[in-house]
Amino acid sequence: MVERVGQSTTAQRANSVTARVDQAIYRGFVSHYYLKTPSGGQIIVFEQNQSQQAGLRYAVGEEVVARWESPSNHVIARH
Repeated sequence: MVERVGQSTTAQRANSVTARVDQAIYRGFVSHYYLKTPSGGQIIVFEQNQSQQAGLRYAVGEEVVARWESPSNHVIARH
């Protein structure tokens, strides 16, 4: 889940991070958001669009909070 900074207190919870939208891609039924964390890490968020008119919810450069449930953690090592 992604929310704009200031919408809730999710930044204080486990499995959450404040990040900036680096790239936003609308793909019809789903949008992809590439987020950059303050430490330089990248998080990719997939969000199902509710309607064809919905468009992108977050703009490039916008500060957001990403959070997720523990079973959804997937760490991919860099080679």
